Amino acid sequence: MLKHYMRLFFPGVFMAETSERLIQERDVNNITIPDNCYGYMFYDIAETMLHGVELRSGEINKTGIHYFGKAMTLAEVKKELPSRRILISNMEMNGWNRVVKTRTGNFQQLEEDDCIVEGGKNEHR
Repeated sequence: MLKHYMRLFFPGVFMAETSERLIQERDVNNITIPDNCYGYMFYDIAETMLHGVELRSGEINKTGIHYFGKAMTLAEVKKELPSRRILISNMEMNGWNRVVKTRTGNFQQLEEDDCIVEGGKNEHR
């Protein structure tokens, strides 16, 4: 049996805090997402019984992270947020093309499969 899960991302002291939820379907219109959540992703886990033992797969069918925020290029960060020298340095040194400034105020690197949720709809990169 395939079960669907949602991982929610929250700001943490040093790293993101996460919370997992078992969900019926991958429809965010039917899921309450807390205001302090800056992003979410979906994944599935396959489960079966074999000789009375439950077997579970690892995470499969994973999506990128859906961020609540605004995507910014290095040039935009330099222009709009010149005082963010550490962020600018990290982007330059690590070759990050874009980051997202999340609705909770933190910055995250945008990976290839990630997308930005703006105005209540998904805007894929």
